[in-house]
Amino acid sequence: MPYLNRSVENVISVKKLVCFYAHEYVDIVDFSGEKHDFWEMVYVEEGQLMEISGDVTHQLSAGDVLFHKPNVFHRTINPGHTNIKAYNISFQCPSRAMDFFKNYKGTLSAASQQIARMLVEEGKRSFVPYSTPRGDNTIAVKKDAPIGGQQMYRIYLEALLINILREQSSFQPL
Repeated sequence: MPYLNRSVENVISVKKLVCFYAHEYVDIVDFSGEKHDFWEMVYVEEGQLMEISGDVTHQLSAGDVLFHKPNVFHRTINPGHTNIKAYNISFQCPSRAMDFFKNYKGTLSAASQQIARMLVEEGKRSFVPYSTPRGDNTIAVKKDAPIGGQQMYRIYLEALLINILREQSSFQPL
């Protein structure tokens, strides 16, 4: 009996990595804002932030995540002028399942926080975490980045997105 191959269904498929910003214990007062054609995830590990996305203001605390969909103006404010640990992860993902993340704000479960921590640690090992994208809008890769670091980062990002989808039992991709 011959073996049959099965194609893998990709519910979430990140195509490009754009930015990895690590704001650790930095006194961010007010970031004037931006608008771009890719997704941006804001994950707060410690402290509190205010995110304005379009006309909606969100308060984010430790464990919270917020997604800015493409082409929506957004800005960050540190209302208490306190130290924070927050990460901005930007990427391109044309997957239909990303519709779920339009205007999504939530508190990550313990399992999702663990994946987020692995994502952040891989980002720190692989990329310059405070870098501004070069003219070609790519993440600055560290010279001593571990082998497969970019791929692991993408895998952890996709795993986090899928895990959030799984935890939201009402969501079914089209």
